[in-house]
Amino acid sequence: MQNRKNITRNNTLNVSTTKAGLPPSSTTPGSLSSCYKTRGDFMFSFKNGIKIPKFYDLPTFDSLVPFSNELTYEQIKTMNYFIKYPLIKDKNNYSENVKPYSIVYLRQSDFDNGTVRLTTPAIYILQENIVFNPNPNDDFFARPDQMQKYPMGGSGPYHLGFFAAITVESDNILLDLNNKTLRQSKLHNVQQRFYSNIELASSPFIPNQGPGNFGSTISVPNNILIKNGCLGLSSHHGIHGNKMEKVILQNLVCKDFEVAGIALNGTNNTIMDDIVLLGTSLDIKVLSTYSSGRFIRNFLKKLPDNHSDPILYKNNVPKNLTTILSDLNSKLDEVKVAVENNNSLPNSIFKNMTGEYDGNVYGIVLNRKGVVINDFITTLGDINTGNRDVFLNNITIKNIISTPLEIVGITCPDPQSGAYGKKSQVGPAGDVLQISTISDSNGKYVPNVLSDAKLLLGKYNNPKQGTSCVTPEVIDWAEQCTSDISGIIHTANRYFTSGGDSMAHAMKGNIAMFISSGERIKLNNLTIDTVKSNGNSVGTDPLLETIDKKGAASFGVVVTGSKDVNLKSINIKNIFANNGDSIGIMIKSSSNTSYNNTSINNITTNDNNSITKIILQI
Repeated sequence: MQNRKNITRNNTLNVSTTKAGLPPSSTTPGSLSSCYKTRGDFMFSFKNGIKIPKFYDLPTFDSLVPFSNELTYEQIKTMNYFIKYPLIKDKNNYSENVKPYSIVYLRQSDFDNGTVRLTTPAIYILQENIVFNPNPNDDFFARPDQMQKYPMGGSGPYHLGFFAAITVESDNILLDLNNKTLRQSKLHNVQQRFYSNIELASSPFIPNQGPGNFGSTISVPNNILIKNGCLGLSSHHGIHGNKMEKVILQNLVCKDFEVAGIALNGTNNTIMDDIVLLGTSLDIKVLSTYSSGRFIRNFLKKLPDNHSDPILYKNNVPKNLTTILSDLNSKLDEVKVAVENNNSLPNSIFKNMTGEYDGNVYGIVLNRKGVVINDFITTLGDINTGNRDVFLNNITIKNIISTPLEIVGITCPDPQSGAYGKKSQVGPAGDVLQISTISDSNGKYVPNVLSDAKLLLGKYNNPKQGTSCVTPEVIDWAEQCTSDISGIIHTANRYFTSGGDSMAHAMKGNIAMFISSGERIKLNNLTIDTVKSNGNSVGTDPLLETIDKKGAASFGVVVTGSKDVNLKSINIKNIFANNGDSIGIMIKSSSNTSYNNTSINNITTNDNNSITKIILQI
């Protein structure tokens, strides 16, 4: 194997230079310094003794020279492509008709009406700090005249709103953040709870995944460089993507994200270099219930298309659709007004009392193709699932903190109707019917504006309303104010679900560096400082029939279902769980995983029934 790898590297060094910028044949085998220091076509020149600046300063990747023997042929090829990028001498402001391989400037005004979709190979450069606050007068959704650019409807990727400030949809793109910051506005952060600053695809989900239909096709990019800047406030990710290949992320800072700083699913031959994650947001105004309330409104509005007078009863007292929608909008508007005016939120089912995210959070996620919503993957996927040949260098991850809430649900009988994480009874966007919140100590229904809406959609679920699944005995229980929800569901051969969050995702704990079903992953010089799982809301609900406290755990590094993972120069400290296990490094169902020059300190838990481990191999 070693001989084969050496031959590959020597071949890389001896091919002729092409438009893609491969190393020149004169390069000495085994040394990459000369090819890394090759510059672009527009160098400094002199006229009458005056130094004329370059048209654009193409990258050199000097920091990666010492690791040249650890990089794959495709990684080197990608770097050399951007060193010798086929840039044309043309500069333009952003438009939908970008000239290929030109320089394109991005300004705040380009983001004011929606996502900036990068669909043409070029060098895109931020010219100022960007605050993403699109279409505030249209409830942050695409306008009717924008539907072609931002497909909505029942199967458009934008049907739940603007899911990114920038989508990278074409090959051969260089995105230069130019030492600027890209972030959500505070109001958009609250109103659009599913969002990444940068999405490396045309849709946040591959076909047939996600909390709805996001379309039957997806455009994914190859040969991408994103560099030099800060990704700020985001209700989900700093950078997220599926199936992208040959991506370089360099000299980036991510902060104030809520789910993960960087999450790449199914990537191959990718490099991350000089990445600093400063931590999750600790000023989150709302719980996950708020996004459920936002998303359910459009489904309610469409009910009259097929049902003339939708009504939900409580003790024979009717509540019609108009009232249910009005009550919901009123509570949602209270939140919006409070955020707009920098006031405290009124007490309601939407208010976040801790300021921390109410699910599990991550620093960097490297997962095989698809969503990261199920339990730990314990097998390596085939080559089509990706997550192979990733090199990470100089990575710092700090302050991965949340207060996770386990949400008890009720099983759904229809496998096609459950949430996309687990088969629970849910609303139209995969959001769990939170049975503990809506039942009292006697098991009677305690209504709120969101549960009424979910029950109404469940009652009139023909044709099917998104992912909605609420069974007849649950609707009867609510309408008739019957006691003992536990007895009712067990009589119907259902049971309470455990171990899931508000979207029925399997809770896995808070993790700074998460490598899931990957192969040939190399990580050099990783610093992790502070991972915390706070609170006491996992494994403690009185309705629980099975206690599963995985969601309360904290980890520095998790490697699961992987092969040939090399961790080198690892410094981990301050891993804490209030109500679960606390572990420095967990290696699960993985082979040929090594960790060298590793320091792990201050691994603690407050729970007497949980464990602390420096390194756990299972």
